[in-house]
Amino acid sequence: MPRTRKRVQPDPPVTGRMEAHREGFGFVLPDGNSGRDVFVRSDRRSGSLHGDRVEVRITTVRRDGRREGTVVRILERVVQRVSGVYRTASPGGLVEPFDGRFPADIRIPSRQSGKARDGEVVGCEITRMASSRRPAEGRVIEVLGFQDDPEMDFRVITWKHGLRKDFPPDVLEECDRSTDLVGQAKGREDFRNLPVITIDPPTARDHDDAVSWQPSGNGGGTLGVHIADVAHFVPEGSATDREALLRGTSVYFPGTCLPMLPEPLSSDLCSLRPDRDRLTLTVLLELDSRGRVVDTRFNRGIIRSRARMTYTEVAEILQGKDEGTIPDGLSREYFLDLERVARLLNTLRRAQGSIDFDLPEPNIILDDRGRVTGIVPLERNSAHKLIEEFMLAANQAVARKLFASRVPSLYRIHERPDPFKLEAFNRILETFGFNLPGPYRNLPPAVFQNLLDSFRGLPEEGLLTRLLLRSMKQARYSDEPGEHFGLAMGLYTHFTSPIRRYPDLVIHRLLHRLMEPKPITARERQSLREKLPEISRETSRLERIAEAAERELIEWKKVSFMAKRLGEEYEGYISGVARFGFFVTLEELFVDGLVPVGTIREDRYRFLERKQILRGERQGRVFRLGDRIRVRVDRVGFWPARIDFSLVENNRDAGVKSVGRVLA
Repeated sequence: MPRTRKRVQPDPPVTGRMEAHREGFGFVLPDGNSGRDVFVRSDRRSGSLHGDRVEVRITTVRRDGRREGTVVRILERVVQRVSGVYRTASPGGLVEPFDGRFPADIRIPSRQSGKARDGEVVGCEITRMASSRRPAEGRVIEVLGFQDDPEMDFRVITWKHGLRKDFPPDVLEECDRSTDLVGQAKGREDFRNLPVITIDPPTARDHDDAVSWQPSGNGGGTLGVHIADVAHFVPEGSATDREALLRGTSVYFPGTCLPMLPEPLSSDLCSLRPDRDRLTLTVLLELDSRGRVVDTRFNRGIIRSRARMTYTEVAEILQGKDEGTIPDGLSREYFLDLERVARLLNTLRRAQGSIDFDLPEPNIILDDRGRVTGIVPLERNSAHKLIEEFMLAANQAVARKLFASRVPSLYRIHERPDPFKLEAFNRILETFGFNLPGPYRNLPPAVFQNLLDSFRGLPEEGLLTRLLLRSMKQARYSDEPGEHFGLAMGLYTHFTSPIRRYPDLVIHRLLHRLMEPKPITARERQSLREKLPEISRETSRLERIAEAAERELIEWKKVSFMAKRLGEEYEGYISGVARFGFFVTLEELFVDGLVPVGTIREDRYRFLERKQILRGERQGRVFRLGDRIRVRVDRVGFWPARIDFSLVENNRDAGVKSVGRVLA
């Protein structure tokens, strides 16, 4: 009897968003974060572009679990917005794109060039995709100006990411009709006698959260988290609400902001300004002497903030340095109590396994013309951590309230890390003498916090912390409850920033509805089930866009800063390795640059992907992650933003005298 071969079922096709890279290849990010990303070679993208939703057929599954595939269908085309330099040609013109994911010029028919002049930066939309026989074609939508304009980086980034700058007339008209509705505060609890304060950065224009503390005498007390009642001023379905949903979030750039809500709301009526009556949704957390929540109350409230305080002022009060900034009626003991409560909350959260990534971030210093004059670490002190703990506690309390009420809602979820990414991370860890215990699929959050604690104080702390962060998944919004892995919380949501995040505004409306005596009807529940999935997907997408735009503009600012430092030498460490070279991070300046492998002249180097090293074929020299190295700023390019370094030893050996190049 002949033996039959067992038939292997092919992997089902995967649908998701194409994330294209400037070298031509791409990754398909599966819908709903379901499974690993799928690698797609440049010749298997089937004309798909960055952001397109595609269906990909799995062609290869490697031993390490990585998947490769071929795009078989484009399910949804995104509007491809491209910025670049317009060049006159016959007929029509061309756009030389800044984005490396568009490797060829874009043809502009003569009637589609608008008023663009040769050499101007323009924003265009793709009207016909490129093929093997013809180039991409587009039309000029907006003329952005010439490259030497100091605001060109901002204009290019906002165009590229489709960010909304100006508010439509109907939204502004609604704001003009808005009045201070504090007089309509009927049925609200009066918290104006509480010692309420706001604590924000000195440059903050809006203040949507305030805190208060009432000791009970037994070491415990009542923590009040008072959040601006934006829902009171922005009715669902209004023009302002529709515009807020289209924006999804405020976008913060160095020196400026694209707000989710117009300034009359975000900086005035919905801002908890001192010595003004303001409407809030308030969470009152009754804590025992160990910081455990023993009771929770939710109220529509009215407050009057005692003072608008900065993080620096509060930190100095806690250190006993400057008690002159203490508001009337309060004392240093009041602030010490706030700090003590925050520490209790942090201790409980850490005991649950919560992960605290405390990475320094760059603070871009600008002059009055928007030019970069310095890059310094963004200050984080005890006051920052104090507010963070209070907001985390309030968000968790709201999530529990919504879940217990069995009402459809939005949650902030953070899924467990991909075991394959953890395996790759562990291979790097082992070279530094650390190790992740297996199996990777079931590691609790506390393991990662313990790992971060073991990095503390080491020369490689910054590198290893960033690599660990990259191995984690990104948090997102969901209409289904789920765990927040990083916070080690079974339920979590966003409630504390309704001025700048649309999901928080949704949560406020749900809380308002739950406070009404009439129960939520079946029709209301069905309506929520229908609209919340799309809101969660869209706000997650818009959050990613905002993060990418913020990150990209900061990189441009760094490039403009380093353009004035050509030829200067700096100490740094290797933070990334690839076949074309290695990346070096200058810790003091928060700047990353590439040392191209072709500039290392004494040998030919081979990239060993599994070990993440470059090894010389003749002399055996190795460049690996974490290596300390001295580099010179060799070249700076603006379009796209790029910094190239060269090894100082190479420059000296070769007697290099030039000071580098700025590339247009």
